[in-house]
Amino acid sequence: MACEEAPYHETKTRYQELMPKLSAEGGNLAEGMYKYQDFGYPKIVLKGIISVQDNFKAKPTDIILCNATKTCFTCLKALCYAIVTRALLNEFQSPLLSNLPHFLVPFREIDFVKNPPNTDPQLPSSSTHLPFTSLPESIQESALQNHLYL
Repeated sequence: MACEEAPYHETKTRYQELMPKLSAEGGNLAEGMYKYQDFGYPKIVLKGIISVQDNFKAKPTDIILCNATKTCFTCLKALCYAIVTRALLNEFQSPLLSNLPHFLVPFREIDFVKNPPNTDPQLPSSSTHLPFTSLPESIQESALQNHLYL
């Protein structure tokens, strides 16, 4: 096993050990939901959350959009993408003309599992619906050190 794969293997093992415990303590959540860190998540998203918490290290150049669901997040992603790429593209070349903002500004907890190093240095933005207390430590520390309000 390569050195880079070791953390992901450890995350997979931790996920497999954690799931039976979460399903037993789910309480009154809807079917298919699991309580993790005081919030309910579908099983398909939970693996990504654990992987991001264990492996994602925020860089000073990262732009991470954190927003609650159903709060105009798609518009926020489109604006962020347009601002970050305004020097690279003109209004006739923008991928926003043919792609949804969710494809251009990926969700960390969903896309990080599929493609962990999924970061383009020219487009360092990503997004999440995770509550602040469930964000990776590197993001929480950066927010507190830089007095950012998420």
